[in-house]
Amino acid sequence: MRRGPIGAAFIVAVLCASMLIVIPHTSQVEAYDVGSQPLVDVSAAAPNVAFHGMDWGTGASYGLAVGDGGEVYTFIDPVENGLDWTSVGPTNAADVWFGVTYDTLNSRYVFCGDGSGSVNNVYYYDGTSINVVGNTGAGDVLYDVAVGTSTGYYVVVGENGGNGVVYYYDGSSFYAVTDGGGTLPASQTVLNGVDYDPISHMFVIVGENTATGSGVIYVVNESALPGGAASMGLEPGDTATVDEPLYGFDWNTNSSEGYGLAVGYHSAVYKVNKTGYATNLSTPKGMPWPLLDNNPQWTLFDVDFAEEGDGIALIVGNDSSGNSLVLRYEDYNSAMGDGVYQATTNGTSASTYIECVAFKPYNSPRYAIMAGYTGGLPVVIKYSTVEAAGNINVNTIYPHIVNIEIWEGDPATGTNRLNDNVDVDPGTGTVYYTVRVYAYHQNGWDASVSTIDLYLLWDNGVTGSFTYPGGANANDHAHFLFTNGAPDTFTAPDGPGAYEIELLPPSCSDNAWATGPHTDGTIDHYVDFVFRLNKQVWAATGPFTEAAGTAASDQGDISKALNDTNTWDIQVTITDTASVGSDTKWDEFGVYKFTELTNAGLPADQSGSGAPSSTITLQPVGEDVTYSANCPYRLKVWVTDLTDGAGNTITADNLGVMGGDLDDGFGNPQHFGGAGEANALYLLGSGAPGWATVNPNANDNTTTTSNANNGGATVGSLTWECTIPAVAESYYYGEMHYVIERP
Repeated sequence: MRRGPIGAAFIVAVLCASMLIVIPHTSQVEAYDVGSQPLVDVSAAAPNVAFHGMDWGTGASYGLAVGDGGEVYTFIDPVENGLDWTSVGPTNAADVWFGVTYDTLNSRYVFCGDGSGSVNNVYYYDGTSINVVGNTGAGDVLYDVAVGTSTGYYVVVGENGGNGVVYYYDGSSFYAVTDGGGTLPASQTVLNGVDYDPISHMFVIVGENTATGSGVIYVVNESALPGGAASMGLEPGDTATVDEPLYGFDWNTNSSEGYGLAVGYHSAVYKVNKTGYATNLSTPKGMPWPLLDNNPQWTLFDVDFAEEGDGIALIVGNDSSGNSLVLRYEDYNSAMGDGVYQATTNGTSASTYIECVAFKPYNSPRYAIMAGYTGGLPVVIKYSTVEAAGNINVNTIYPHIVNIEIWEGDPATGTNRLNDNVDVDPGTGTVYYTVRVYAYHQNGWDASVSTIDLYLLWDNGVTGSFTYPGGANANDHAHFLFTNGAPDTFTAPDGPGAYEIELLPPSCSDNAWATGPHTDGTIDHYVDFVFRLNKQVWAATGPFTEAAGTAASDQGDISKALNDTNTWDIQVTITDTASVGSDTKWDEFGVYKFTELTNAGLPADQSGSGAPSSTITLQPVGEDVTYSANCPYRLKVWVTDLTDGAGNTITADNLGVMGGDLDDGFGNPQHFGGAGEANALYLLGSGAPGWATVNPNANDNTTTTSNANNGGATVGSLTWECTIPAVAESYYYGEMHYVIERP
């Protein structure tokens, strides 16, 4: 069923007639404060690179670290005392990278620095390759970058010969940011940090005035950055001066109050809040806790807030003896000036400098990764707990997915098609598939499990991520929902007619699984989702890295489970009754290419009559070819000569056809160059060498030449004509052959 047949019809000319959790079971956990919790050195698992900047963006399945030698590394969830590192650089051995941030709008990391070896000083990494954003200017050294979540503008800051620089990137070019007088920043000013305030839509920039030894804070309103503007941004009242040089800044995006922390030399920590903007930030609130006041020689380089929304941040640097320094800030009631600091040097040695820190995006257990130097050698440290000191009651029971499988037909008798290709149903209604989800909940299935969501998605060449589009699209994604104790639903595709993906009886069936992997009396379950893929479900055939039918052990790691391009991705999420605990796993399968063209879908026989030397339109006009394709295709037609059986011939070059791509806009049919397939004309798709495309928004299982989508253009139905040469009066007969092709 993966190959489209050739169809044929007749033509007659007659002369003169002629698509984590709250439940009753509770565990008591003693949490450690920073001072009593050792930091874990994981350098042995890290590359021998001096990192200056790192980030682990919300929604990203991996973090990114950048540093000396143009090195760029990704890192993912660690084993107990290590990290899984992958080099995706270096860009150039003479480059040094300092700042990195995650661009959620485009699902990529942006990093900047001193691109002395490669000229360009701003790049991005999209999970596949490093790509150039551009260069702000000759001699610029950039220390940090931030991205506006509403516009996608990149703002980069740094210096050029001891004078501060600020630029923004609007998607195509870099532009300098200045104040109303055309100057910003002042001479002898170095700008070290920048972050974005999504509440007020402003960029906050921190740095130092090297002439006065003071710190500076600037604010750039995102609305003042239209594309193409060469000189705008700060007004004179939007700047502030503080006592100490500032090296790092992070905005607390989870605070309803809206504020960020700026850190720097002499234990400097400042709280920059939304109210401060209204008062021109002339006196931002300093936060002199006794611990900090007693340590004036501390130098703080970086700060990062956790995503949980509990006002916890880590600040890193070194003390006056050159030992590593980690401070924890806790915002107990979101009032200005509130917070607690604790310091530690546990787990590190003397002469350790910590330059950068990044929290793992929200996912228990919470931890942070930080990097810097020890005795001149690179060091990477894992900090595994940031809960407040004391006893905390934590519910740690949540649902689990053991694994997911996809079976051809019934799992009892079918073949496991995980990491393998499946067929669409050719119209017989006999081809169907079952996704089986093995899962359990230690507090009992019926009392604790709420829903299981099954998503299917054509990956369109993307690996390591899953973004379900929603909407009514019928042949490139689907969402099945199992609700415990309620009817199952099929939320997409929606709309009337024959769906390209159909939920079939018994739909989402729930079954006890007595032979599960547990020995604690837990009764496991499996839920089957039964469905059919129809003719125009989008083809995506791999190839696959794993062996066919293999339920990969890394289904819980999206970057490893969804590692192949041009496949269909499976995402299953099980949620408990409190809707706060869940588990998600992923894997892949493929869909074979399918094309279909049958005699039943061809136009009616064509006929007409006329005198020699006349051109006639054959009847009926406006006929369609009905066919199916779930992959790029070409539809062509060729003809034979017309003969009367008595030796008289009207050659094929006298026949012409208009419709599909064969429309010159003036109503002139295109004539054949001769008889046979070698002289075929392409109704849809070009023979040299283009292909027509399948409309991924269709929710029907057939397509015709009048509603086919070819590169976004609507194409018409068919009209045939015949130019009658000087031949004998007679009835002339021939054939037209329709052929559908695919790559």
